[in-house]
Formats: sequence, C-alpha cells, structure tokens
Amino acid sequence: MTLDIHPGKVLVALIAGRISHLNPAVRPCAAKHLHTIVPRSGADFILCGGRGITDQAIPAINRSAQDGCPEARMYSRKIFHYLAQHPKMMPMERKHITLQNLPAIEKLIHKIS
Repeated sequence: MTLDIHPGKVLVALIAGRISHLNPAVRPCAAKHLHTIVPRSGADFILCGGRGITDQAIPAINRSAQDGCPEARMYSRKIFHYLAQHPKMMPMERKHITLQNLPAIEKLIHKIS
C-alpha cells in the first residue's frame, strides 16, 4: 500500500500515530515503512517540503532512533544517514532536535557508513 499512495500522505499517516504507538510491535514496522518512504519521496521533500512535513518528520525519526526496539533504531539510523547527505540536514537537525539528543544523533549518523 505504501507504494501506491502518495509518499506525503503515507509519511503523515505513519508519523501521526504509528511511530509513537504504545504497542512495541507496531513501532519497528512503522519505522521500516518510513525507511521505504523517505528515499522514495526524497530528502528535498522531507527537509525542504511543507512546514508540516519537516516539523513532524525530524522529531518522529528522532523518537524512533531512541526507541527500545533495536529494529526501530536501525531503520531510523538508516533514515538519518540518508538525510545526512542533504545540505539542509544540519540546520534542520539543530532546529528540530533538542540539544541533549543532538550529539547522540550526530554520532549515529556518522556511525553508519
């Protein structure tokens, strides 16, 4: 279904409730789907798209990167690594991620090669 619907709509739906879902089995699945959607929609769409997309996506991916499930963290790290290639990632990262979480996220981005 994620392949047939516009990536923006899928992204909003995943961020709206699945990334922070209470069920620990849902969060890695949502992170996996988010990992398939982000490259399809492109880093420009995520980082330079509408204000709502960027304001929701970066904090949601950050939350997923700190999840208790290793699979959810893995997919979030891959998303951050993909977005790190874009020149606007650093300003958006500093804007949307708290200062206490920023060093950990930057470490995760540089850890994956």
